[in-house]
Amino acid sequence: MSHNAVHSESVGEGYVSESASSEARSDNGLKTLETLEREILKEEWIIESKGQDKNEIAELRTELRKKIRDQYTDVVQKQDFVKFSFFHILAVLEDRRIRKLKKLVDWSVDIAGNMLCTQDSLGQTGLHKAFHNKNHRMIRYVLEAYDKYSRSRDWNLDQVLGIPSALDGNNIVHLAIRDMTPVPQTDEDSLNMIKKIIDAASAKTLKMQNKDGLTPLHLAVEGGKCNSSQFQIVEKLIHKCEDALDVHQHNNESNSVYQHHRKTYAEWKKADEMSESFARVAESRDPKWHGASADEQGLVVLTVKVGEAVQGDQKLASDPSPSSRTEKRSNEGELILGEEAISTGGQRTESQFTEIGDQPSPPNGGTDQQKLPVIENVTEESAANITEYLKHTYLRNKTRQECLDFLYGGIAEKQVDFNIYGKEGEISEKDFKLGYKCANLEDTLLCVRIPYLIIRPTAPEQQVAEQTYEQLAKLSDSTSKGSPIGRTDLGIVFDWLRNDANVGKIIKLIVDDSHHPPHSDEEIEKAVKPFQVEVWDWQKIDLCCETIAEAAPQARQVNLYWSGNNAVLRGWSDPEGGLARLPYLKEVNVFPQSRGIESRGRNADKFQIFKQRLEQHAHKGGRTIKVNFYESAGTMQKSHTSGPKNDDVVQIYHWHKCMEKFGRFFRQVDRKFLPKPEPIRIAVIDDGIDTTEPRLHNYIAKILSLKLDEYTQNDGTSQFSVSSATKAIRWAIAAGVSIINMSWSIERTEANVNELDELRKAVNEAENAKILMFCSTNDQGKTKDDSYPGAFKRHALCRIGAATATGEETNYVSLEDVDFLFPGREIEQDQGDDTLSNGVARPKDRSVEGSSLATAFASGLAGLILYLSRLVGVYYRNDHDDSNPVLRMIGGLEQDPGKMKPIFEKLMTKKKFVEVWRAFENADEQSRTGGRDEANKFEILSDICSKLMNNVV
Repeated sequence: MSHNAVHSESVGEGYVSESASSEARSDNGLKTLETLEREILKEEWIIESKGQDKNEIAELRTELRKKIRDQYTDVVQKQDFVKFSFFHILAVLEDRRIRKLKKLVDWSVDIAGNMLCTQDSLGQTGLHKAFHNKNHRMIRYVLEAYDKYSRSRDWNLDQVLGIPSALDGNNIVHLAIRDMTPVPQTDEDSLNMIKKIIDAASAKTLKMQNKDGLTPLHLAVEGGKCNSSQFQIVEKLIHKCEDALDVHQHNNESNSVYQHHRKTYAEWKKADEMSESFARVAESRDPKWHGASADEQGLVVLTVKVGEAVQGDQKLASDPSPSSRTEKRSNEGELILGEEAISTGGQRTESQFTEIGDQPSPPNGGTDQQKLPVIENVTEESAANITEYLKHTYLRNKTRQECLDFLYGGIAEKQVDFNIYGKEGEISEKDFKLGYKCANLEDTLLCVRIPYLIIRPTAPEQQVAEQTYEQLAKLSDSTSKGSPIGRTDLGIVFDWLRNDANVGKIIKLIVDDSHHPPHSDEEIEKAVKPFQVEVWDWQKIDLCCETIAEAAPQARQVNLYWSGNNAVLRGWSDPEGGLARLPYLKEVNVFPQSRGIESRGRNADKFQIFKQRLEQHAHKGGRTIKVNFYESAGTMQKSHTSGPKNDDVVQIYHWHKCMEKFGRFFRQVDRKFLPKPEPIRIAVIDDGIDTTEPRLHNYIAKILSLKLDEYTQNDGTSQFSVSSATKAIRWAIAAGVSIINMSWSIERTEANVNELDELRKAVNEAENAKILMFCSTNDQGKTKDDSYPGAFKRHALCRIGAATATGEETNYVSLEDVDFLFPGREIEQDQGDDTLSNGVARPKDRSVEGSSLATAFASGLAGLILYLSRLVGVYYRNDHDDSNPVLRMIGGLEQDPGKMKPIFEKLMTKKKFVEVWRAFENADEQSRTGGRDEANKFEILSDICSKLMNNVV
């Protein structure tokens, strides 16, 4: 007979009789425990029964309470020699028995609540065994009694809940989530019991992982459980222990809670679609099949948990799968597959899954089965709600890299922020949208940062020049009467975020609106309101509280920029219309932008009054708001460029003109008749590519932009985290890139020694993967540069510095520490005379300077050389000219990308400046003089490759 249930009422059959040996039966203590079990099976401990009056019930209750104390206290308080307690006996009782024994369970907990921690020979406590047998009523009785008696005793329910089973590592919270969810709509008792278990559990218990590496939260978010009641359980778990979100499954996939949720929901959905497809096929073959019962269909219905292997009945009885929702007894004729046991005769046994109508009577005159509670189906809406809640909660308090790990397991193609700092100036709406059309943003963004940026709206279809005098007069009149004086152009950005990038929420918003004129309050409200912003940092002086409340009613933190006007402080602290009206507000930071006309002391006094008023109003509502005042004026972070400007651009102009002319020639080479060569993939690991640059709009596809995790140092400067750089390199390796561009440098500190060691390993891995790497010098002057990754000094790693117009190193580059010099400044682009209608002049193009830009030029040149070699190779192979010596050189470069160094050395001066005209300058002229047929053009390209690679590869 199974250990898991008592199937017979005959005396001597039960947990004790199955667990004890014949020798053990002679032991008096064990015999007494066996006697107690016999009495339970003979229903001698049932207090209430039909025909009894209240007095009889009271007398029997008193008698049995005395009996348990006098005759069985010693036995119930001890575990027997094979390690089981009285609670293990209660755990295997059928529901029809245990429902009549609530008082006995209560008294047992009173006498021996500490025995709930006792584990049997299989490493399971009484509560583990109860879950194993779906004896949820016994568990509820135990919890109610434990709660009642623990108030007067030194008991801690978490000690019981946190014990892992030796079988599968599941603790009681695991089992409650696994076996009792999803909860039927009408089963409030079960829902409350699960919540009570979660409330009593410690953070350690809630973060505990079973043998599959899953926490209770992992189990709660599984795709097959996603209905509306399940959301309450997920919310409860996270509210009790948000740190559980940081626990990743310790298997090969190392899934976070979010990844586990998405993976299991996708698996569930696929299985559900297959099931529906099967039903449609069956119905199309036999219309009578639709609506028929399982008996009428002649089917054996099997429900298998998504992502799990099929378990045999013996396996389930002794070693339940951690992810299986229920364990079933194996009755003859049943098939047991993880979730449900279905009779081969077509009868559905007890299940927590959705009830499918009234079940037919069992064969051979059996009785109708009890109707099951209806469980709400899994819905896409419920799954989306859980997805959103997990994402919002985690992104709210974590760094960018932590968020990437949580959502994707590392660096992914989707971005969790939209940071366009460093893009100050003016741009057209068209260029903005074209530039960021390749942006793949999450629907929830950790941060949106917008600098002082002016966007010129796209002109309306009917141009002003085409309008009549009357139309212009009418437009002028309406503008003077109704149009806002403040700016509205950043509304284009937020409209793009919402409608084109499909962003639904922004956790933190930072906007530089400190210049005159700022945006109108109306535009701010309209632009920001859809995004449920939680950290508000719109840098507009003396911004109205009503605007914040309208635009960001969920704000938890608000940064305010104060002109020094006391009336503004009074408005911000007003009990009705001030900041206190924001229901979730926890922190206010005030940045004075000027002293105004008052003294510093008077301003400080007025701020203290503001602080007291705001804190008092919050306290009346049962809240606490932290208020901070920053003496120094708060200003936007300025974009930082490395190195001074150089007005002499002759050499730079020569470099650019040469490559521009070669580019024109190269675009004229007809390649349609050739097989397409493998594209060159370049990973740019930095703070991001300026995709709004019009010249890049048709070339971005071959560039992988990997943005580093950035943080602000004590001196106000920005620094990249080493770990994010390491992960970016490894991601680039996995993506199969040919070149990695790293236009940054990191100094060694005591704090980052271990991280730098991981970075070194990643660089080695890239070199072993035959990837060419370029990095920047640190632009800190003539002192020795020991920054990384340049200091690793690898065969396939080139350190690049910025050159002056004369081809020498700039005054902030140490020549001995670089391999090559490239132009460190780009020629300013002609921007025309466009201005906004509000009279704000357009600033010059936002160019990057220094070794960062030089590194980009080096990577681009290397990419061009690699692509030329591949193209020429394809040409000769297509022409069956396998003996051409160029092919051998091309193959050598592919096998050893480190040989790009001697190729560059052929082009460089004694000062290490790479003069591209030595190889590329005359291609266009040679094409004109030698003939414009394609064979001649490919000969020119072949000559360039030979010149570069001869005696090198």
